[in-house]
Amino acid sequence: MRSTVVLLAFALVMSVIPSSGQETRHTDSALPNKTASSVPPESASAAKPDYSAESIIVERMDSIYRYTADGTGTRETTAVVLIQSDAAARQYGVLTFPFAGDNQRVEIDYVRVRKPDNSLVETPATDAQEMPQEVTRQAPFYSDLKEKQVPVRNLRLGDRLEYKVRIIDSKPEIANHFWGQDTFGSWAVILSQNIELHVPKAIYVKVWSPEHAPAKTETGDEIIYRWAGSHTEPTVGKDGKAIQREIDPNGELPDIAWTTFKSWDAIGNWYQGLEADRVVPDAAVKAKVAELLAGKSTDTEKAQTLYSFVATQIRYIGVAFGIGRYQPHPAGEVLRNQYGDCKDKHTLLAAMLTAAGLHPEAFLIGAGIRLNEEVPSPAAFNHMITFVSIGGSPVWLDTTSELAPYRMLLQVIRDKQALVVPETGVSKLEKTPAGLPFTPFTNFTAKGTLTKDGTMKAQMEYVTRGDDEIVMRTLLRQVPRGQWKFKEFRRGTVSVARQAIPMQPALK
Repeated sequence: MRSTVVLLAFALVMSVIPSSGQETRHTDSALPNKTASSVPPESASAAKPDYSAESIIVERMDSIYRYTADGTGTRETTAVVLIQSDAAARQYGVLTFPFAGDNQRVEIDYVRVRKPDNSLVETPATDAQEMPQEVTRQAPFYSDLKEKQVPVRNLRLGDRLEYKVRIIDSKPEIANHFWGQDTFGSWAVILSQNIELHVPKAIYVKVWSPEHAPAKTETGDEIIYRWAGSHTEPTVGKDGKAIQREIDPNGELPDIAWTTFKSWDAIGNWYQGLEADRVVPDAAVKAKVAELLAGKSTDTEKAQTLYSFVATQIRYIGVAFGIGRYQPHPAGEVLRNQYGDCKDKHTLLAAMLTAAGLHPEAFLIGAGIRLNEEVPSPAAFNHMITFVSIGGSPVWLDTTSELAPYRMLLQVIRDKQALVVPETGVSKLEKTPAGLPFTPFTNFTAKGTLTKDGTMKAQMEYVTRGDDEIVMRTLLRQVPRGQWKFKEFRRGTVSVARQAIPMQPALK
């Protein structure tokens, strides 16, 4: 197996692991989902907590979900937020409501500011502006995901921000199906939070909320579930610092979830219908496979060669419009375009493996999502990889990263449950491998001299195999080769930095 070898200064080696920081943007009820302590408001302690250090106090947060049997529906959010800092006034000065342009629209009942003297400042709905969501502004990703932004008029410290907004699903994502989830918030002090779910009585709907029993009522044609709670613990300590709460390293499950899918196999059946004609190799795909596999005799050699081609020669570009969020393009079209998203790249690889006499399967998985076995739903997945059995041994292949060696899965999708979708037959949950298909290592050597004035001149070699390898390959790939001379980096100078092994998945 090959390794990535880079000659560079020690300071650079120690700093290539990126830190991820993301600004929190509060948007309607879909604010940061953390497991909350749901406490009925009336059971709160008689002693009033000190909220003076809180940036905001959510006095009311109500969400009402309504669905019809064909999968359409609405989500209505009503909120009252007390602004207790200038920073909060700036943060909430623009409200953002995300939606999918192909099948959703946003209706604003009101956005207004209630002043301490009880006077109102209205922000007309006509002030709202639509624009692409942030993720779609970061190439390579193109989608119908949008957001409606409302600049709030005259919001100041001490005001109450009030708004009522509806997201309308005018067309179902999947005909005759719907699913969703919600959580009692702990990201702020929330004095009252109510969640309401209206579903048709005539169809199957699984409602899951093991720790929060709903009040359930029935009308002539629907069932209504209601949950009430609050989060009255301060989120900021007396020292002004945020109170740290324990986070499950495996990810958080929502407090409430619902779905019309009866089983994971039902989701597999749905996806089988979407990809059935897309993974059939056409003449161009067969011809390319014959060209690539000339002289290759074993199934392992064939799989390695085809994986390397799709991983390195088919560019990743996210394209998600309407049903395109789920349905891949035909394999022949992906080959002609030379680009595609994760499901497109899987489709081409699956078609090529099929042409080579193997039997690949789609593997739906959630990167960074904790799968809830009790609630079958497409929301559990945001990524697709390829599964194939070679010589009786399972092989998982992810061509999306474009840089991973053969059979290597990135850490975010290792040791995770996912749905194996065969070409025909029953789909079932399986776990991806917990480890790497090889022994990872990192070696660092340096040879140099130290002058009297403390200057060190040295040649340093950093050899890595494994997760750090992907970080290094990604870093070098994002920087033009002509800029691989790093100057004054952490008070040092690197005169030459080079990659000894080409950026392509190793075949040996």
